[in-house]
Amino acid sequence: MNKRDDAQIRIWRDALTEAKHLSGFDLKHHVNGNESKLTEIVVKYLIEKIRPTRSLYFVKNTIGADHLAEDMISLLGICPLSRRTRKSFLVGQKEEVRMIGICGKEGIGKTTVAGVTCNNILGDFDCFVFLDKIGEANRSDLLGLQKKLLQNLMKVKGLKTYDDIHTNINEIKSIMYRKKMLLVLDDVTKKEQMDYFGAGERESFHPGSIIMVTTRDRTLLKVLKVDDEYIVKGLSPDEALQLFRRHAFKREEPKGYEELCKNLTHYAGGHPLALKRLGSYLSNKSKDHWHEILNKLVRSPHLDCIDGDNSSLSPPLQSVGPYGGQGGVSYDDGTYTGVRQISVLVKSVIESITIDYDQDGCLMRSLKHGGHLDGETYTVKLDYPNEYLTSISGHIRDDQTPIVIQSLKFHTNRKTYGPFGSEQGESFHFPQVDGAKIVGFHGKCGKHLDSIGAHFGPISHAYPFEVVGPFGGSHGMDIWDDGKYTDVRKIVVGFDSVVKSISTLYDKYGHPVGPLSHGTNEGGKTYEIKLDYPHEYLTSASGHTENASGVVILKSLTIHTNVKSYGPFGTAEGRYFSFPYTGGKIVGFHGSCDGPRLESIGAFYEPIPHTYPVKVFGPFGGAGGDSWDDGQYANIKRILVRYESSINSIDFDYFNMDGSIRSARHGSKLQGRIYEVILDYPDEFITSVAGFFTATMNSLTFRTNKRIWGPIGREDGQYFSLPSEAGKIIGFFGRSGDSLVSIGAQIELHSNMLYPFKSVGLFQSSSGSSWELYPFERLDLFRSSSVYCWDNGNEHTNVRKIIVEFETSKWPFIRSIRFQYEEENKKLWQLEAHDGVDGNTLNIGRNVKIHTIEIHDPDEYLTSISGVRLGGIRSLTFQTNKRMIGPIGKEWGKHFSSPATGGKIVGFYGTSGEQLEAIGAYFEPISCLYPIKSIGPFGGLGGCVWDDGTFSGVREIEVMYDFVIRGIMFVYDKSGEQVCSVMHGSRTGQFKSKVKLDYPREYLISISGYKREDGDNVNNAIVESLTFHSNRGRHGPFGKDTGKHFWYPSTGSKIIGFYGRCGEALNSIGVYAEPLPHLYPFKTIGPFGGTGGTPWDDGVHSDVRGFEINAHLVIHSIRILYDDNGSFVICSHHGREEHQSSRHQSCLIIPRSA
Repeated sequence: MNKRDDAQIRIWRDALTEAKHLSGFDLKHHVNGNESKLTEIVVKYLIEKIRPTRSLYFVKNTIGADHLAEDMISLLGICPLSRRTRKSFLVGQKEEVRMIGICGKEGIGKTTVAGVTCNNILGDFDCFVFLDKIGEANRSDLLGLQKKLLQNLMKVKGLKTYDDIHTNINEIKSIMYRKKMLLVLDDVTKKEQMDYFGAGERESFHPGSIIMVTTRDRTLLKVLKVDDEYIVKGLSPDEALQLFRRHAFKREEPKGYEELCKNLTHYAGGHPLALKRLGSYLSNKSKDHWHEILNKLVRSPHLDCIDGDNSSLSPPLQSVGPYGGQGGVSYDDGTYTGVRQISVLVKSVIESITIDYDQDGCLMRSLKHGGHLDGETYTVKLDYPNEYLTSISGHIRDDQTPIVIQSLKFHTNRKTYGPFGSEQGESFHFPQVDGAKIVGFHGKCGKHLDSIGAHFGPISHAYPFEVVGPFGGSHGMDIWDDGKYTDVRKIVVGFDSVVKSISTLYDKYGHPVGPLSHGTNEGGKTYEIKLDYPHEYLTSASGHTENASGVVILKSLTIHTNVKSYGPFGTAEGRYFSFPYTGGKIVGFHGSCDGPRLESIGAFYEPIPHTYPVKVFGPFGGAGGDSWDDGQYANIKRILVRYESSINSIDFDYFNMDGSIRSARHGSKLQGRIYEVILDYPDEFITSVAGFFTATMNSLTFRTNKRIWGPIGREDGQYFSLPSEAGKIIGFFGRSGDSLVSIGAQIELHSNMLYPFKSVGLFQSSSGSSWELYPFERLDLFRSSSVYCWDNGNEHTNVRKIIVEFETSKWPFIRSIRFQYEEENKKLWQLEAHDGVDGNTLNIGRNVKIHTIEIHDPDEYLTSISGVRLGGIRSLTFQTNKRMIGPIGKEWGKHFSSPATGGKIVGFYGTSGEQLEAIGAYFEPISCLYPIKSIGPFGGLGGCVWDDGTFSGVREIEVMYDFVIRGIMFVYDKSGEQVCSVMHGSRTGQFKSKVKLDYPREYLISISGYKREDGDNVNNAIVESLTFHSNRGRHGPFGKDTGKHFWYPSTGSKIIGFYGRCGEALNSIGVYAEPLPHLYPFKTIGPFGGTGGTPWDDGVHSDVRGFEINAHLVIHSIRILYDDNGSFVICSHHGREEHQSSRHQSCLIIPRSA
C-alpha cells in the first residue's frame, strides 16, 4: 500500500471510532417493531436536520466574508470543519446561552458576516432563524418577523399568529426554551427590540443556544451585556478591488482599466457598500467619464463629492427661493464646499452682496451681486468650517418699485447675524433643510439686490471610516481622546509583556502639537517611531488582546505606515485585531487606560487622494480652450507672463529631478506687457497662486515662501486663491487657447520646510567663501587631496557623547572629533572619528589632548555650537539646554556661532583632513517635545548661579548698566499675581532703564545681546548688552554693543522665566520658554483721521500680508491683502483710484507664527 491508502484507512478508522459513540433509532425500543412507524420517524428527523442547511440567499458568491466568518467562528469557540473536534471541545463543559455582538458602520458587511457564519455552523442547532432589518421595522413588519420566528420554532407552515405583539412574545417564550437555537437579530437599534423576540432574557433559551446581534451602535452592546463583540473591519485591498470590478464590469474587464480600477478603489477603501455603489455607477460610463470622476476625487477624496444622477453616491442638492422681486439679471454662484464670509452693502435697501466660498480648501469669491458702490458695508465672518449657514431671513420692499430685498439676517448653527437693513415690508425666511447647510446662492440683481435664494448641501462629507475602534477592553475609567489633527509626526510606545503607554506628536497645519501621552511606562521599554513626514503616514494599527480574569488587556501593538510596519511591541499572543483598510490616513488616536497600562486603542481617519502627498487644486477660470498639464517637477525656476486686459500667455521654466530645465508655454498670444518672476532657487519656491477671471484669466498673483509677485494684469471678475501654507507648488495645469483660460496647481505637502533651521553651517576657514554657499562643491574641488566630506545624517534622536582631540602646539587646532548618537530604539550609535589621519584610533601624543563630553540626562540636549576658525577649526564650544561646555582648544581667529534655533541638534556634518576643516549641525524643532524648554545661558561661567524659575509671563524688566550689564530684575506674572525677583548682579550701574510690557497682550519672544570675554579666561566673560524683543517691538539695546553677539530667536514661543550667573555684574543669562497658544485677544484701534466719507470695515482676518497705496499729495486709496486661514483675501479699494503713476505697493511677509 502507498501513503495515500494509509491516509484513507486512517480516515475510515476515525469515522468508525466516532460512529460507535452515535446512537440511532431502535426498531424494538422506539416503535415496538413497527417498521413503517420507524421510517416516518427517521424521515421527520432528517427533514429537520436538512431544512436549516439551505444557504441564505444574500451570502452566495460573497467576496472576503469567508475569512471574517472564520474569525467569528473562532470567537464562538467551535470548529465548523469537524463535528468530532467540536464535540471533544465541549466535553466536560456546561453549555451556556451565548450572546455575540457584531458591530460596524452601515454597509460594512455585518449582515453578510453573520449569514456566512451561520451557514457554517447551523447544522449544530435544532432551529435557525435569521430576522433582518429589525431597526427599520414598523408594527406590521414586527408581527411578520414574530410569525417567521414561531413558524421555525414549531415547524408549522401557514401558522396563524396573534395580531398583538405582546401575546406573540409570550408564545415565543413558551416554545423557545425547548430547542437549541441559532438566532440572528439583524440591525438592532434599541434594547426594547430584543424583547419582541423573547431575547431580552437568556433564561428563555435552551442551553447551548447562540444569539447574534448586529448593530451600528457599539454602546448598545454594552447595554445588552453581550459575552463578546466582533467589529467588522471590511475588505482587504485585493478583495476591495475584486468587488469593485464585479460591479463595474458586467462582462469581461476591457484592457487599459487596470490602473484606473486600482486608483478609484482607493477612495472607497474596504467598504463593501461604497465599492458596490461606485462600481455600479461607473458600469455604463465611458472611460473619459471614469477619468473625470477620478480627477474630482483627487481634489476632494469623498465619494459624495461626485455630482451625478446617482443619489447613492452624492445626496441630492436642494434649492430654495429666490425670495424678492422679479427685476434685474439672474445670478447663480453654483455650489461649493461651504461659505466662509459674506459682505453686505446697505443703504436704504440691500445694495449688494458678495460671498467668499470655500472650495476644497481654496477661497472662491463671488462677483458683487448688485450695483451701487456707496453705503455701509457689513461683514459676516464665519468660523469656518466649524460654523456654517443654516438659513436666511429678511424683508422685501413691496410698497414701491422695483421690489428689492430691504433687510437680511444670516442664521448659522451657532448664532444669528443681523438684521442688516430696515426690517420693513414683507418678511421671508428660508426653510431649514435637515442635515444640510447653505453651499451657494442664486437670485436676481441690478442696481440693488432684487432677490436671493440658496442651494443646500450636506453639512459634512460622509466618510465611513472617520472613527475606528477602539479595540481592546472597555472597563478602564480613563477614557482619552486626542482629537483630529493634520497628521502624525512621531509615536513613542511603552511596553514590557503588555502595551503600557503611547505618546503621539501630531502636526496641525505645519505646527507640532503634543506629545499627548496615555498610560505609564515605569520600568518598561520604549520605542520611538519617527515618521518621514509628510511622505510617510499612518495607515493602520494591529495587535493582540487577552482576557485576564475578566479584564481585557492590550498585549501587543504594531503600527503600519504606507512605507513599513513598526513592531510588534509587547507579546504577540491572544486574540488578533487590526484596523480596517480605509484608503485614508490616521490623524488622531483615542482609547482607554486601565490603571498603569493601555487598555484599548482606536483611530480617527481622514481620506486622502491616491496621489498623496501631492495635492491638486483647481483649475480656476473659464471652460474654453484646450486642457494642458505640465506634470510634476523638483521646483520652478522662472515664470514669464504676457498680459493686456487679460493674461495672454504664461511660460514656466521647471527644474527636473536631475537638475535639467524643462520649459512650457500656454497661450498663443505673445504680445502685451511682460512680467517676469525669477525665483531665488533653491531657497525660494511658490506656495500659492491667486487671481481674477471671467471667461479667461484676467490677473495672477504668485506667492512664495519669501515674497509676493504681482498682481499681474487686470483685477476684475471672480476672485480665487489657493491656500498659502499647503506646501510647495511643483507643477501647473489648466486650459488655454489664444490666451490663458484657467490655471490650477499640484502642491507637494512640505510642513517640514516650515522649520527654518533644519541644518546650520558649514562653519569653516574664511578661505572657502564660495563653498559656504555651496558646501558640496568643495568635495569635488579637493577630491584629490586629503580633505574629505563626512555626514552623520539627521535620523538620530539625540547626541550622547562627543570626543574632541585637539593639538596644543604653537599652532593649536582641533585634530579630530567623534560623536555617539542615540537612535529611535534608544540604542547608541557607534563612535566614528572625523579626521584625515586615522579614522579608527585616537592620535594621542605629546602635544595632543582629549576632551570627552557626555550627556547622560535624558532631558538634556545640545542647542547650539560655536567656536573659532582660522585655517581650520581652532576651538569649539557646545551649548546644551542646561550648561555650556568649552571652549575646547585655542580661541584665536574668527568667531562663528549657530543661532539658538529653539531646536535641538540631532546630527553633525563637515569636512576633515589632517585637522577638522569645517563643521555644521542638523536641527529639529523641540517646542512640542519639551513644553517648557530652557535656552542658554549666554555669557561666562563666573559668579553665582541664579534661577527665577517659570511663571505665566513677564510684566516688567529693570536693567542697571554702563559699559556692561551690572544687574537685572524682573517682575513676573503668576496666575494674575505679580512676583518680583531679586536684583541679579549689583545696582552700581550708571544708567537704569525699566521696560514695562502691556501684559498680557504684549509678551517677550526673544532676547539678544553681546558678551565680553577676557582673553582665554571664560570665567571672566560678562554680558555687555541686552535687547528684549516682544510680539510688538524691540526694547533696547541696554549697554554697549561690542564683543561677541548672542541671540535667542523667536521660535513660536514666549519667555516665561530667566536664569543665569552673576557677581558684581551679569555674567550670563538664559531663558525659559513655552510654546505660544494660537489665541490672542483682538483689539480695535482708531480710526485716525477725519469724520467724512463712507465708513468701511474689512472685518477680522488671520493676518495681514500686503497693502497697496495710491498716493500723490494725499492718500487717494488703500487696498489691503489679508490671510484667511492660509488663503489670500484681497479687499476692495477704499478711496478712489487716481494718479495711477503714483501708485505704491508694499508687501508684508509675516510668518503665521508671528
